[in-house]
Parts: sequence; C-alpha cells; structure tokens
Amino acid sequence: MDKFFKLVELMKQPDFTRVLIFGRTKHGVERLAKMLSREHIHAESIHGNKTHWCTYSCLEAFKNGQVQALVATDVAARGLDIPAVSHVINFDLPSTYEDYVHRIWSYGVVHR
Repeated sequence: MDKFFKLVELMKQPDFTRVLIFGRTKHGVERLAKMLSREHIHAESIHGNKTHWCTYSCLEAFKNGQVQALVATDVAARGLDIPAVSHVINFDLPSTYEDYVHRIWSYGVVHR
C-alpha cells in the first residue's frame, strides 16, 4: 500500500487528533499538506521558506486544535513548544540519527 494512503487511513482514526508529520524537503512538505487537505484532513505546513507570520499562524492553529496535521521539515524538530501532540509521524526518514531523535524526543513520544 502506498504510504500516503496509509497515512490517510491513520489520520481518519479518532485518536489522531493533533499529528505532527515530518518530511524531508520544503517542496515535499508543501505537497503533502495539500494532498492531505484534498482528503478532507485539515493540514498546514511549515518550513524555512514560510514567513514568520505564516509559521506563527499555522502553529497557533495547530496548538488550538483548528488544524489536525502540521506537516513540517526539521525546522519544527527543535525549539518549538507544541503541547498535546497525539502522534509524530516520520513520513520521510530523517537524514541522521540525531535528526530522528530531535523529531520524536521533543514531543514526548519516547516517554509514552
């Protein structure tokens, strides 16, 4: 099964309420957020090409539960405080082990 369709299947489960999805590239993250939106999954993207205001508004919407999925490059793996993340998904594998650890450790997934 294609990993995108598996992701959609997971996202439609009731406990996938606030999902942080990591991609590798800016273009891929942008494309994935649009594809999820077409599947009626409210998704926003953040990456290095977004303006500060756009990133801030996407993060606030995600924190407030207005957005189900935040699709991000590794810009979100460090230094962001996003409480109550239900799931972290590595849609694309990170380049290094350290990037993987930062992606999941920051959001308490390791502690569950």
